[in-house]
Amino acid sequence: MALMWVVAFIRFRVPRFAIYIGGFITSLPLVYLYDRTSAVKLGEYGENVVEYRFRSQEYARVFATLNNVQSENAETLQSQLEGAISSIQY
Repeated sequence: MALMWVVAFIRFRVPRFAIYIGGFITSLPLVYLYDRTSAVKLGEYGENVVEYRFRSQEYARVFATLNNVQSENAETLQSQLEGAISSIQY
């Protein structure tokens, strides 16, 4: 869609600024959908540890059951944020 936008604007000799604004506007849905597409994200990893982050707690439990997870971190993002905020407050 953004490519068609640029081609149309070049064909009709529209100023570059309008091309950039139009390209930005047509690419906004991709930014919105980028984070919505993955149910599982790779977190921290190392030689002996791999951390997966799940959108759903139920999916995380099923994953742990099927893959014989040795240790499970049940912290949520909310608890991490609350801990970070409380650590910087007086």
